[in-house]
Amino acid sequence: MEPHSPDTYSCLIRVHCAGLRRMRLTRVSVRDIDDLLHRVWQRSPQSAASVHRILRSCFNTAVKRGLLVANPCTHAVVPRVVENELEPYGSSSNSGPSG
Repeated sequence: MEPHSPDTYSCLIRVHCAGLRRMRLTRVSVRDIDDLLHRVWQRSPQSAASVHRILRSCFNTAVKRGLLVANPCTHAVVPRVVENELEPYGSSSNSGPSG
């Protein structure tokens, strides 16, 4: 499966958005999207970013078609991955045997 194929998008929505799929479109709030993205992020940060992109696009289409007044994904926050800064090997004072 290609990383950006319709099958991938469909799978991400099917796997991660089951609860959201049961809601009426007009009832979906920013909080619902935030909660969903947080749950997905705990399993896979990259999937959370992908799910956010897909949902944002879908809700943008709903706004353009007059089904929604605003896109709840616009103000939703995708949790960020905090990367620890790595020191280059051998740069610390304990880089070799002392003696």
